[in-house]
Amino acid sequence: MRAEVGMKNVLLITLLATAAARLELAAQDAKAAVEAASAAVGATNLQAVQYTGTGSTYGFGQAVSPGGPWPRFTLTSYVARINYSAPAAREEMARIDDENPPRGGGAGPYNPATGQGGIRPIPFGAETPAESADCGSG
Repeated sequence: MRAEVGMKNVLLITLLATAAARLELAAQDAKAAVEAASAAVGATNLQAVQYTGTGSTYGFGQAVSPGGPWPRFTLTSYVARINYSAPAAREEMARIDDENPPRGGGAGPYNPATGQGGIRPIPFGAETPAESADCGSG
């Protein structure tokens, strides 16, 4: 009985050692594959990337009613820049509201007549209200 337990332990240790060796070899092969792919596309000295596109985006979780659709916006322009050496990232988008009238949340359009809405323009220049331009002289 004791010899049988000892053989089971030896067998288990042998299997674990073999599995560990295979994982190490697989990791080395994967590293070599990634390095070869990086060299093939010229990404070994990659400093930055930029993504551009158009499409749609939705106000996540901002439905007007439970279970309702999220507000949809059309992206007329989308640019994401990532600089790995800085490190820095910047995301810019221009979007229009697809729903008329707008329903739900998601920072919908700004209505200057009522001051209501989501993304408000930053006042600048001649359009700057006196209370904003004068905020430091209190």
